[in-house]
Amino acid sequence: MQAGISQRYPTVSSRRRRIIYVAFFGCCYKVNTIKFLARAMSLFAQIAFFKMQPGTGQAVVEFFQSDNGLAVTRASQGCIQFDVLTDVSNPDMIRIFEKWDSQANFEAYLKFRQDSGDMNTLVQNLAAPPEFIPLSLIG
Repeated sequence: MQAGISQRYPTVSSRRRRIIYVAFFGCCYKVNTIKFLARAMSLFAQIAFFKMQPGTGQAVVEFFQSDNGLAVTRASQGCIQFDVLTDVSNPDMIRIFEKWDSQANFEAYLKFRQDSGDMNTLVQNLAAPPEFIPLSLIG
């Protein structure tokens, strides 16, 4: 019988720091428990659903594909992941999955986009109010 990860990589104490081993895609990483948990608690992630007016979804996609779109967002302070997805059966349904190192950095990014006027393309083409689903990290 193969030993479980907790048996193969037990938690050990080292210089008053708790060290744990985390399995990630088949590899094992040693991490500081406190830093790992603090990071998990401060992360901000959400999925946003935008129902666009018929025929306007492409304008939003083109904005994100422009030099001022995804590249700027992904280079923003605290951005860990930012993906824009369209519904295969309805290109006017835009979904955004985003993960930030903190809600404060997300809010700063949002303010930057609002102040620059970049949100106008999205907002003026909405067919319904957007839906935001906050997410929490498990494990």
